[in-house]
Amino acid sequence: MADTGKIARKLFDAVVSGDSATIQSLQAEDIIVHAPGKNQLSGTRKGMAEAGANLAKMDSLTGGTMKRELHDITSSDTHAVVLARITAQRGGKSFSYNSAVLLDIRDGKVAEQWMLNDDQETVDQLFA
Repeated sequence: MADTGKIARKLFDAVVSGDSATIQSLQAEDIIVHAPGKNQLSGTRKGMAEAGANLAKMDSLTGGTMKRELHDITSSDTHAVVLARITAQRGGKSFSYNSAVLLDIRDGKVAEQWMLNDDQETVDQLFA
């Protein structure tokens, strides 16, 4: 059985450092990523290529200013939840929000991921 908390932590660290090889090694090839809201990143992405492109777009839209601060990771046998504080700048404005990323982990890989935010309006403005 996979240690979902360790997988989630390794994924978070890889996202923060921009380590795409590690990110891909932790994702199922047919990963599904769900992002809420009404912005350029909203919707469902399928497969590593689409998931990776969405992550790259997130950093591109913020001009590399996005910072992710880990608050906590909680996990069970098949899921993990990453709680983080996100800050970024875009268009001369500063944005911040709290994020919960729910990971469905199967066979040691992230098979599905849901992004949840405490202030969706702020996220929509940031990634409009």
